Amino acid sequence: MICRQLSQASKSTWLLSTSLIAAAIAMWSGVPTSAFAAQDCAALANLKINNTNLLSAAEVPADGDLPAYCRVLGYVRPAINFEIKLPLQAWNGKFYMVGCGGFCGTLNSEARGFSNAMNFGLRRNYAVSASDSGHWGTNAVDARWALYNPVAVMDWAQRYVPETARVSKIIVKAYYGAEQKKSYFAGCSQGGRMGLMEALRNPKDFDGIISGAPALDNTGLYNQFAWVANANSGPDGKSVFSPAKLNLLRNAVYAACGEKLGVADAIIADPRACHFKPSTLQCRAGDAADCLTQAEVAAAEKIYSGPVNSRGQRLFPGVPPGSEPFWPARITGTGGGQALPYAQSYFRYMAFDPPAGPSYNVINYDFDKDPPRLAYAASITNAATYNPSTGEIEFDGMNAFKEAGGKLGGRLGPTPACGRLL
Repeated sequence: MICRQLSQASKSTWLLSTSLIAAAIAMWSGVPTSAFAAQDCAALANLKINNTNLLSAAEVPADGDLPAYCRVLGYVRPAINFEIKLPLQAWNGKFYMVGCGGFCGTLNSEARGFSNAMNFGLRRNYAVSASDSGHWGTNAVDARWALYNPVAVMDWAQRYVPETARVSKIIVKAYYGAEQKKSYFAGCSQGGRMGLMEALRNPKDFDGIISGAPALDNTGLYNQFAWVANANSGPDGKSVFSPAKLNLLRNAVYAACGEKLGVADAIIADPRACHFKPSTLQCRAGDAADCLTQAEVAAAEKIYSGPVNSRGQRLFPGVPPGSEPFWPARITGTGGGQALPYAQSYFRYMAFDPPAGPSYNVINYDFDKDPPRLAYAASITNAATYNPSTGEIEFDGMNAFKEAGGKLGGRLGPTPACGRLL
């Protein structure tokens, strides 16, 4: 059995070597090169790449609107798993990589409508790649992997994108016999943050970056998550806002600040110009379907104002008016929307040194003592930082990326849906 395995490996290595030589001859002679033949896809698994283990390489037939491709699986040590897909024919000469949202923890290239899926690029004949960001998790909210695991935290915070891009480009060149003409990166939320981190720290990795809804000030964002989770939690631990009362608030905000801009529904074009006061909806006494209780008014005011400490110093901007349609997903939904579970996971397993641990409850977050404890986390994760003293965003700028010819695009807004970025 051992001899047979060695023989097969030698044969695959020979096939890859001869194909590389043939591709080089074709390039020197001016003859266009094409994608390697079927056996050469499998031979990619025998490539030797620094600090990288390649697990498999196999052809996948065309399926629906996806072209046939060579699928390469592997990991950058210690645990940055990646998936690369190389069109067998009609490669457009470009490379497209996606960043992963939340705490990631999975390779999810097949999910339609998921912004971090790479098949959108494959359909357009890009060579594409994705990563799990250096760990396994049950879902994008799961940060248990970070507990006493600083290497995995650094992989997630900074390392997985440049390392996956490095290996992907080596494999692209080996397979097609030529480097990509252009390299692009797209990500949303934490994936968007990594796009900006790449532009700042590795400005020559990509020619273009699409940074959707980036978590630029990551630690500041989690201050906000902790704040809205507390604001919307009643004494019984349940959500202050019911769906009906949230609908009442939303309609009132849009009636006060919305504009008809050629579409059926009103749009709040500039939330900064909306000065709606939730107190205008407060019940005169008790509770009723057409008004807000004192607790509901207080919760809305806190959510809009944003986190502050006991001195009244703002720690991060609040949630803007006009975002109410998305509160069920982010703030007021079952289990506190996404803000509460994200905040619980982050502050339990990643934010502090030493970690708070699984028994920690974000309802106990101290807005005086705990923000300073996030200094190290901020130093490794933040692409920009909100300065409470000045109320300004501190940002290093994009000069190196611009000088390298890079192009940056993206979007900001209250919507939780990252959508398609290509």
